[in-house]
Amino acid sequence: MEFWKLIILGVVGLLVAAILIEVWLKRGKLPTTLADTVGKESSHAQANKPDLGMEAIDMDVVREAERLNTTLERKNSIYRK
Repeated sequence: MEFWKLIILGVVGLLVAAILIEVWLKRGKLPTTLADTVGKESSHAQANKPDLGMEAIDMDVVREAERLNTTLERKNSIYRK
């Protein structure tokens, strides 16, 4: 057999072995629903998160970014003319 065929056969063999191991490890377990999984994570994470809205935005950072963009636009328009 050629070497490249052995490589392909090895990759396919590893893939089949990984699938069989996963099936063997998950046997007998009931599948959980997405709602159960997301519900557990979201209720735990929601308690630590701050409220969303305008009070969470740092307006100084926004103004600084706007000033930088305006300056860059002016410099680009000067070089184009």
